[in-house]
Amino acid sequence: MEGERHQIEPEELGYSLANLAEVMFPCLEAIEARSVAEIGAFTGSLTSELLAWAAPRGTQITAIDPNAEGKLVELANEHTELELLYERSNDALRRIDLPDAVIFDGDHNYYAVREDLKVVEERSQGGRIPLLIVHDVGWPHGRPARRKSSSIGRPSGFRRMRGRGAFW
Repeated sequence: MEGERHQIEPEELGYSLANLAEVMFPCLEAIEARSVAEIGAFTGSLTSELLAWAAPRGTQITAIDPNAEGKLVELANEHTELELLYERSNDALRRIDLPDAVIFDGDHNYYAVREDLKVVEERSQGGRIPLLIVHDVGWPHGRPARRKSSSIGRPSGFRRMRGRGAFW
């Protein structure tokens, strides 16, 4: 129906990083992560898993999503160890303390992820770079910025040739 929102359940479609918790959590444990930033928390599926993992470790979780709603907002209201930031990742990464790990699962386009990675690199100068976990970087998920809700706009003159494993 026109104007009706359709709830997408990413874990049912297999594209939520919550489905990869058994691989991701040992990586976070290996670096003894005490702070984790999740870019693109969407419905909070991964956030729920992160909170369960973090609770016995005293790890702080920061969820960054300019369009946070529903379950994710409820989680933020229920868990003091979760900070929910309603802002674009590029802005948030410039402002927050650099965490031990950053999970990139937000705007799946080359330019936005590249710019976020540049911020992390710049802020890591002379220090330890966080563990970086990046999701959906290949076709069809890695794509040019086209949506108004894009985490960071792509300049009109920015192009990249397509090729195996490459983006626009």
